[in-house]
Amino acid sequence: MSACGSMLSRPRSVSAPRPARFQAFHALALTVGLMTRVEAVIRKLGWYGLGQQSGAAGYASSMTAVPRYPQATGYDDIDAFSLRVRSEPLPVTITGAPERLLASGNPAPELTFRLDDEHYSIGGVNCFNSRGERLEMARSDEQTITVRSASALPAGRSKYTCTAAHREKRGVFGWYSHLWIVQGASR
Repeated sequence: MSACGSMLSRPRSVSAPRPARFQAFHALALTVGLMTRVEAVIRKLGWYGLGQQSGAAGYASSMTAVPRYPQATGYDDIDAFSLRVRSEPLPVTITGAPERLLASGNPAPELTFRLDDEHYSIGGVNCFNSRGERLEMARSDEQTITVRSASALPAGRSKYTCTAAHREKRGVFGWYSHLWIVQGASR
């Protein structure tokens, strides 16, 4: 049995101590290959899905693809961790985006969103693709912006990440990531 398996299985006669307010819930950590196929099943079961995109979770997060932050080798810098745990969900409403599953070889998708909170400035939004390249940005009105990568997205998991500094909370950033799965050979 794997170390993980031994940690998860417990003889029925042994009960784990639970805090008085413990609320059990079901969650599934989604792999890239499963994301687009099982979200409807997760929704129907009333489970949570832990997504493949980074970001702060909030009331408007999709419960079938809750964002998370990696904290493993390559992402384990303590200063970066400190910044991540202080982040808040960037309050956006998506007004235009293609489906999550994309065919390879197509131009990079456009993502259009409206910023829904005066604590963040649309002029202070910065967006990047998975490779860390700054996205092309065009404002269509006071609160709406369209972003697009200058280069096509590679096969596999790709995302656009947008952040903005909070106007009143020093060192706090709003963070939103939009995930796509590009079909084709993995990168």
